Amino acid sequence: MAIDHNILYSLFEKSVLKQNKPQQWKNDILWLAKTIIFHKPINDYIIKGNPLLFNLIPLRKSLFYSPEDKGLPIGNHSSQFFANLYLNELDQFIKRELKCKSYIRYVDDFILLDKNKERLKYLENKIDVFLKRNLNLELNFNKTKLQSVNKGLDFLGYFIKPGYTLVRKKVVSRFKNKLHSLKEENTLKILAMINSYFGHFKHAFTFNLRKNIYEKHLGELKNKFLPKCDYYSLQIQK
Repeated sequence: MAIDHNILYSLFEKSVLKQNKPQQWKNDILWLAKTIIFHKPINDYIIKGNPLLFNLIPLRKSLFYSPEDKGLPIGNHSSQFFANLYLNELDQFIKRELKCKSYIRYVDDFILLDKNKERLKYLENKIDVFLKRNLNLELNFNKTKLQSVNKGLDFLGYFIKPGYTLVRKKVVSRFKNKLHSLKEENTLKILAMINSYFGHFKHAFTFNLRKNIYEKHLGELKNKFLPKCDYYSLQIQK
């Protein structure tokens, strides 16, 4: 919701103009990008679900409350691309200007690792200044943590510590709640949902968790599904 349309378009234009392509191709691509970036979805949207669900959306995540000429519609593939293009500027600044070797970013969450605590404070300030000056963004200091890796990193649904990785308790609770509230649904849809979570779990130390969920939380679904390969996924029982 904080992406500035004008800055985004200028970044896209700069990238396109560097391409070794015919001028007509560049004109067409820039026209399409401008049409998408500056389109205002709040003026011509169609409600297909329950209108009351709008009330559950936090204001900070709604285009209806975003500032003028800011914000991209969540869910659009173009928005995902544009967000990465936008924050590529941050990536390049951190890697090339600040010379940070241990840097990880996923969308708008990122991690910096360094052995020197004071250097991390210095980098934090530099990054905040860069974001304000170049991208009209700022760090969310309420969610920014400066701590030892021994305390663990809460990142992308995992809790990561030196030597092992766990799945966040909220993710596990959400999955179990879904299983317990399942109604009569398409078997393939249920299987896809379960295997989606198991696919997330298998990147952490979760063998016992996956086995426990299959044994104690599937209920009658155990009659439909069988575990595959150390409970990495389930398959329909033939």
